[in-house]
Amino acid sequence: MANNLVIISFCLSIPVLIITQKLFLKMNYIDKIISRSSHKSIATRSGGVSIFLILFLISSYFYLDGKTLFDYSFLVPLSLLVLIGLYDDINNIDFKLKFIFQIIAAKIIIDNGLVIDNLHGIFGIESIGRVPAQSLTIFIILAIINSVNFIDGIDGLATSIILFLIISFEIFSTGKSDFLILSIIVVGSLLPLLFFNYQKNKKIFLGDSGSLFLGGLASIYILKIV
Repeated sequence: MANNLVIISFCLSIPVLIITQKLFLKMNYIDKIISRSSHKSIATRSGGVSIFLILFLISSYFYLDGKTLFDYSFLVPLSLLVLIGLYDDINNIDFKLKFIFQIIAAKIIIDNGLVIDNLHGIFGIESIGRVPAQSLTIFIILAIINSVNFIDGIDGLATSIILFLIISFEIFSTGKSDFLILSIIVVGSLLPLLFFNYQKNKKIFLGDSGSLFLGGLASIYILKIV
């Protein structure tokens, strides 16, 4: 299944990226060229929506078929991050509102069982209480999400870092990880985005929808390691 899914996600990614970009161009949702822009031609911030769509479509197909590829509950906070990011890409919402939704997504991730409740002797601290543990975890999730969001301004950097993180996670996992299929789908769908990210004309950027999505995904992987 793994080999098939990486091919399917890769092949799906190309038309989905092209179609979503055409929709963004039709609705005039373009990334405007300013003095700090890294591009000098038309570009859209539709990459994140495309990558999430592929993950959602493949997951939905197998869910309806009664097969569990990974913990589907993680799609809830990731969906929230994509939606608030997409809204920001289109309407430039206030950062405070975006921050609130990030906190909500972080709390959902925690409720899925990913929480740092033991510092393993760092600063002489072992286990910590429920409220400090959740507060610390929310802080770390938000730091990761906004770090990915910050570095997204450079062509391919955020995508490359997430690819490196996911591939490294799987390589160094002892045995088959719980996220193997999720990793395969995301890696397969991200690879074509690099091509569209670097091309000279009609570039496709992750956008806030993509950087928040990948930031949330990165936080899940990192918390799983911790």
